[in-house]
Amino acid sequence: MLVEIKILPRKNEGTTKNSGNPPRGLVLKCDGCGSLFEKKWLKEIFEAKKHYCKIQCHYANRGGIGGYGAEVLETHCLVCEKPIRARKVGNVRKWGKTCSRKCYGTFRANNPELYENNTLMMHTEESWKKIRESIQERMAQPDWVPGFKGKNHTEESKEKLREAKRLNHLVGEKNGMFGKRHSDVSRNRMSEVRTLRMVDGSIKPRGNNNHMSGHFTSEKTGLVCRYRSSWELATMEYLDRDDNVSSWNYECLRIPYYYENNKRWYVPDFFVEFSDGRKEIWEIKPKQFIDADANKLKSEAAQKFCLENGISNYYVLTREELISREIL
Repeated sequence: MLVEIKILPRKNEGTTKNSGNPPRGLVLKCDGCGSLFEKKWLKEIFEAKKHYCKIQCHYANRGGIGGYGAEVLETHCLVCEKPIRARKVGNVRKWGKTCSRKCYGTFRANNPELYENNTLMMHTEESWKKIRESIQERMAQPDWVPGFKGKNHTEESKEKLREAKRLNHLVGEKNGMFGKRHSDVSRNRMSEVRTLRMVDGSIKPRGNNNHMSGHFTSEKTGLVCRYRSSWELATMEYLDRDDNVSSWNYECLRIPYYYENNKRWYVPDFFVEFSDGRKEIWEIKPKQFIDADANKLKSEAAQKFCLENGISNYYVLTREELISREIL
């Protein structure tokens, strides 16, 4: 019920912008609980026959939870066992209801398989494929910008994030993999999928060092490649300006090898094609890492791969060899 129309102070009092009607507010009396509350003046609110201060008062005034002939569910909360009397809206999950967002979050965290199965049932393999393709296509557009790019968290939001991380950090028993280990089959599968995505360009590894990194656009091939060291950048620039090189690519091959009885995948740095028909694989590596057991196995697998696929040579280029080739 309308009680009063208030004249509100202008934001720019004393300026030339004070033309027109002054701002107004509405003092209303709730038709549900009888309390007074205020709203910004809007024609729809002003002309309404009834006014409510909150949604609960609106529900109560229309005949309770079962108003308008809605079916009422008599049940209890799945987490705290609190009795619930709720309206049936749409489909009701077969495992029950919760009384609050807090209880809902607790139940979902304790029963992730229920929601995973529900989500999987929503889409077929074909629809999932279309969703993935549309997302990848959108991200590949030159004008695509990540949603948070150019924005910064406020100090308040930073503190909230830090506090949430301290309270809910996924360590120990909170971690879903606590006390578990991936099987050899799952480890091999994860390795295979990751290297496939590296080769087809859907992911670009960032590395975990403090070396120079960025993107290089080749004038010779048109490729946009992410380099993870100044040596890789210098090599890309060298391949672009060398007239003897007809084409080159970055991290485009997968070579299988075995380390500690587990199948692994080696993705060498450069695949180079020359004008005379030669093909070579180049790996950029600091000298101190060449004798590591894993790197020796990678080199052996790469040399075997070259013999089987008509590739002329495989080279591991250290700093000294990069200097001798006038790359650095």
